[in-house]
Amino acid sequence: MATNTKLDSFPDKSFTLSFTVTATQISAEKESTLKSIASNFENKGFRKGKAPASVVESQISPEKLLEEVINSLLPKIYSQAIIKYQLKPATSPNIIIKNPPFALNKDWQIELHGAQIPDISIDPKFFTEIKAINQSQNLDQNKKTDEILKKLIGFSQVSLAKLIIDNDLNRKLADLVDQTQAAGITIDSYLKNRNQSLEDYKKEMSLRISEDWTLNLAISQIAADQKIVPLPAEIEDLTKKNPKLSSNPSLVSYLLTQQKVIDFLTSQ
Repeated sequence: MATNTKLDSFPDKSFTLSFTVTATQISAEKESTLKSIASNFENKGFRKGKAPASVVESQISPEKLLEEVINSLLPKIYSQAIIKYQLKPATSPNIIIKNPPFALNKDWQIELHGAQIPDISIDPKFFTEIKAINQSQNLDQNKKTDEILKKLIGFSQVSLAKLIIDNDLNRKLADLVDQTQAAGITIDSYLKNRNQSLEDYKKEMSLRISEDWTLNLAISQIAADQKIVPLPAEIEDLTKKNPKLSSNPSLVSYLLTQQKVIDFLTSQ
């Protein structure tokens, strides 16, 4: 789809995809997009789906058409690059156009900045440490689990790409805006009540994001090493108890795997 595709990879498993989309390719995508829009388009003098592409184009804004072409074309190119370079993206890429602005009548020179799922290593000393926790008579089961998970984070080594943290942080900030607006307060007043500046809040959230990623990656690594997988009966039982989860089998599998790994660790 794109020409002159180039991949640059970095030690933290972030990457940059550079490529050119020609005006000819963009034009072809534009025609395909217009046909797609036309299939559901209704206009005086034409039955639904029967209006010519020229009529459809005259009835929608150039900005909207450009947006539709971008949203159709770039994901296709990205998917092809993922397959070609055998990438395992951990987050959505950031898009940078090197010859702005986007337009339908010229080549696009684009960079996609992404990050793959990071590698993780767990210090073998972790398993010695958790035996002492499990044998402790001073902790109840919940506290033992909490201590074991803290140790797992502490004994895990992972290089997390800045892009992953930044993308997750932006989502958390967007959620914070929604939550404060729903509560009828400003972000400033919310942070003031917490005795925090915005920078302090970002640092706190960035640390939490890093710890969450480390924990999830470590759990997945232990599951792979120990060949821990949920059984079909366990999956069926959980979806029966929580029917809403039936639409998200990957989440069901993850939740069960997470619990089985925790059960494994607390039995050591």
